[in-house]
Amino acid sequence: MSRDSVLVTNSPEVFDKLLAFVESDSFGCIGAKTASYLQTLLHRDCCFDNKVTLEDAYGFLRHFADIRESLSKTNATFVLSFSDRSIHVVVQ
Repeated sequence: MSRDSVLVTNSPEVFDKLLAFVESDSFGCIGAKTASYLQTLLHRDCCFDNKVTLEDAYGFLRHFADIRESLSKTNATFVLSFSDRSIHVVVQ
């Protein structure tokens, strides 16, 4: 499987923010930084707008596990985010 044929993200806006954070000096995970550099960091956002279910999230992770070695034998990272802005906490 070619890296070009892999969907990197389902939410480019969230992914761009994630990459900016991963590439910042305040982020300390070397594995994620390496995956970003190697372009083997895959991302799926589970927000209400995307209508992504928990079953979908599990499927994303299972798919990543199946293709991980074809992305990189040494380093690949999967990030699952929950960016739903419509969730509000009500304090009574």
